[in-house]
Amino acid sequence: MERNISLFWIRDDKDTRKMLLQYASKFGATFPDAAEVLAAVDDEGNLLGFSAILSTEVISDILVFHVEPGESLNDIGHLMLQEIEKVIEETGLGMLRYIMPRDESMMLFFADEGYDMFGAGREYAVLYAALNYSDVYRKNVQTEAVQKARSISQCTAKEQKILKDYFIENSIATMDFFNPVLSSVVFEGAKVAGLLLCETKPKGIIIYHMYAEADHPEYIIDCLRVMDVILSEYGAQDEELMLSFATGNETEVDLIHYLAGNVVPVEDFVRESIALKVLKAM
Repeated sequence: MERNISLFWIRDDKDTRKMLLQYASKFGATFPDAAEVLAAVDDEGNLLGFSAILSTEVISDILVFHVEPGESLNDIGHLMLQEIEKVIEETGLGMLRYIMPRDESMMLFFADEGYDMFGAGREYAVLYAALNYSDVYRKNVQTEAVQKARSISQCTAKEQKILKDYFIENSIATMDFFNPVLSSVVFEGAKVAGLLLCETKPKGIIIYHMYAEADHPEYIIDCLRVMDVILSEYGAQDEELMLSFATGNETEVDLIHYLAGNVVPVEDFVRESIALKVLKAM
């Protein structure tokens, strides 16, 4: 007997959203309260798949796209993606993006659905414990006091508004994924002059965004000092803790060597791919 598949946008059902958020965390995904959540269920109410989408003024990001094991990605996934695209188009937004783990079946699925596929940039990682044993790192980072940078968790409401404007201008969907204590910023008047956004993962700290004004590259180092001070204060004892640079720019290798010297091994890999589709002309 053929099943009926129903799609539901879960907005006011806080218990179901919480359940799906907890479920997503089991495979390393998350979504903020502001995300729109779509679920696919069968006649008996069994979950077949779900997705979470977050939109800025210029682009919509798929934060979670999950089809239950044993279900057809081409069938369930296709229905969910059709519904997502229809709703996004109705809002007037022109682009839909999914930054996904490098899963071959998922990459082929999005390519077949008409998405352009891009590499999300190489990632460069070092053991934080190895950095702490590096004389170069201690000289370049730990022996100098923080100058202008400070933790984003300490920003005022006015400064948070400046950050929000920066996020919109640079198509950064939300701060919800970044650790506001470890992430840091330098303000020059009413603008962001330096910024470091990092996310904490099990056994890892991933720096996803770094920025400094062209004539102040030292602001990045100052932001890194904020992170290092906090890690030191809270005792980063895990010898497997990795510090990873995932901003898509190979010059991070030069930065790592500047911070730690050439004696610290640098791991080089690609974690993610980007699926992008233009739904309508902007």
